[in-house]
Amino acid sequence: MMNNKFEKNLTLRSENLPLLAIFRVIRVAIEYVYEKCKMYTDNAFAKAIMWTCRCCFWMLEKFMRFLNTNAYIMIAVHGQSFLPAAKEAFFLLLRNVVRFAVLDKVADYLIMIGKLVVTAFMGLATFFTLPKDTIMI
Repeated sequence: MMNNKFEKNLTLRSENLPLLAIFRVIRVAIEYVYEKCKMYTDNAFAKAIMWTCRCCFWMLEKFMRFLNTNAYIMIAVHGQSFLPAAKEAFFLLLRNVVRFAVLDKVADYLIMIGKLVVTAFMGLATFFTLPKDTIMI
């Protein structure tokens, strides 16, 4: 039973790796061409086109990684293969985009509050544990 799940996981990862690798290779090629164009030309239009291509492939790669993570979650929950799980994960995120955005902002706010509380607590702990003669106010 465990061996079968391990083999399925390896198969799913090997199905998906070429897709991410293709986007990475295209992006690296665009970066190489951009660096060469930057050295040899001052054409603003060519630089704008290259910058746009770089931006689009960067966003596409980030989206594919995000979708990849959610597809693996759907695979773990439903036991599907990669492409149906990716499709289901995409449409699930699309149906709940407002919930996802609100949850993301609430999580950012809570993380910020947590950082402030930890910083304040450590500052107070340091203030009360140091000897009074070392504190210069």
